[in-house]
Amino acid sequence: MMRSAILLLCCLAAFRVQAADGVPPRAAALIASLHLQPIPDEGGWFTLDWHASETLKGDALPARYEGVAHPLATVITVLETRAGFSAFHRLKTDEIWHYSDGDPIRLHLLKPDGRAREMLLDRAHPVVVVPAGDWQASAPEGTLGWSLGGTTMSPGFTPGDFLLGHRAALIRAYPKQTGIIKALTRETAR
Repeated sequence: MMRSAILLLCCLAAFRVQAADGVPPRAAALIASLHLQPIPDEGGWFTLDWHASETLKGDALPARYEGVAHPLATVITVLETRAGFSAFHRLKTDEIWHYSDGDPIRLHLLKPDGRAREMLLDRAHPVVVVPAGDWQASAPEGTLGWSLGGTTMSPGFTPGDFLLGHRAALIRAYPKQTGIIKALTRETAR
């Protein structure tokens, strides 16, 4: 009984802090109950749901992985809010997105050939794939102010596969997309 009361108090404290930071109450409750952690630099919250125990040797992977071994696959749960959006970043692996709850997620892609594309992840389109090498950013689109989803990657994610987008460099490369780049990057990116 005492343990349950302590856990409840911890969850309520986390809920109050998150709500005070502009996180919608339902999103704050999910952050606490799913034990989500802030995603450094990119934004949003996540938890690693599964990390394959088997590893792919670096020399068995395409050259873009630079000889680094990777887990066979990884799966994460992701929560985004309007302020806790996913800033523009690039990955070395295709990323399969799964919709779970809340508002639809609007994904913005900047392709290597200069084109831009948008995709909507929602109940009608519960799975979308972001190709490796595309710059991607995302945010909830709707009245709730939060979205819950997940991603699967194979080979699995390693930190060296992530490159955060720099606002000025992205605007130079994609000048027609200046508005969305400014909206979905953070000044602190170096």
